[in-house]
Amino acid sequence: MIRLSSYIILLFLALSCKSKSQEPTTVYPYLPPISQADLQAIAVESPSGDLIYNDYGISMGFPDPTAVRNSLSYIKAGEIVQANSCAPSARIFYNDSQGSLMREMDLYIAGGCLHMVYLENGQPQSASPINDTGAEFYTRIVQQFLEQNGGQ
Repeated sequence: MIRLSSYIILLFLALSCKSKSQEPTTVYPYLPPISQADLQAIAVESPSGDLIYNDYGISMGFPDPTAVRNSLSYIKAGEIVQANSCAPSARIFYNDSQGSLMREMDLYIAGGCLHMVYLENGQPQSASPINDTGAEFYTRIVQQFLEQNGGQ
């Protein structure tokens, strides 16, 4: 009887300690594609930005307008993202000249997803795929981090 109770307690503890995985975010095809006008507005109005990965201790700055424009060049403006169920890998914050948040996007580069979702007030407004160069750039950042940190 004591042995059975011990097994039940161990099972309960093991199940309660299991970490919860992040709920996937679904991007539906009804989101319009990110417009070239939105990208142009960010390029003109935002001189800097920050990239923060959700599951790793990785952050990276886009310290000048050239870096901001490079980050925007990875987006296939006008193209539609197909329906999927992926969690965002990172968030990109675009700042105004005073360093205040101006615009933000979620980056999806895992689970077969390769796209950006443009947000307003934290809500998805539009989505577009990223090109191969962008996919390589953002995944290389994670790969380098994992190599430097023993695959954590």
